[in-house]
Amino acid sequence: MLVTPADVDGNDLGTYDVTVNRSGLADGVYTAEISITSSVNSLIVQLIMTVGNTAAGGNVGHLYISLVEPDSSTTVFGAQADFSAGGYLWQMTNAPAGNFLIVAGTDTDNDGFICDGGEACGEYITRDQPIIISVDQDLTMLDFPVNYEAQVGTLSVTTEATAGKRGIRRAPDAGPKKQIE
Repeated sequence: MLVTPADVDGNDLGTYDVTVNRSGLADGVYTAEISITSSVNSLIVQLIMTVGNTAAGGNVGHLYISLVEPDSSTTVFGAQADFSAGGYLWQMTNAPAGNFLIVAGTDTDNDGFICDGGEACGEYITRDQPIIISVDQDLTMLDFPVNYEAQVGTLSVTTEATAGKRGIRRAPDAGPKKQIE
């Protein structure tokens, strides 16, 4: 990884370019960190890089893709997609403008919630590092992984504070699936 100044001032503040060399690396997902230290504070920037076609995957079932308000976890809009041609092709038209998380998952028990235990789940850009995106136009096929996660050796305790809380509600207006050509 190489970090070079692109447009910086005399105090080294500004824009930097990050370049990675994928040659010789096996197919997969790689992560790294850039450490930034100033006289005011320190910052760690997380990086994710893929080699090969890691986005192409298997069929996890019918997906619901939801725009989720990050502060309230309320689903405000959605779409649906089925596996086709080695992946999921989806789009959201006439979505409301705003800042949202994108969460996709299955609802195999048909309870109106995605990403429950035993269901596939994913977030843009990843589950570990979801990002809030600004929506001001139609969304089409942002690539991100959706998969099943096995949790081994965990124990869940329901308390009064967590009783009745659910996962992400799939969008009620997700409508019929749309195939994109």
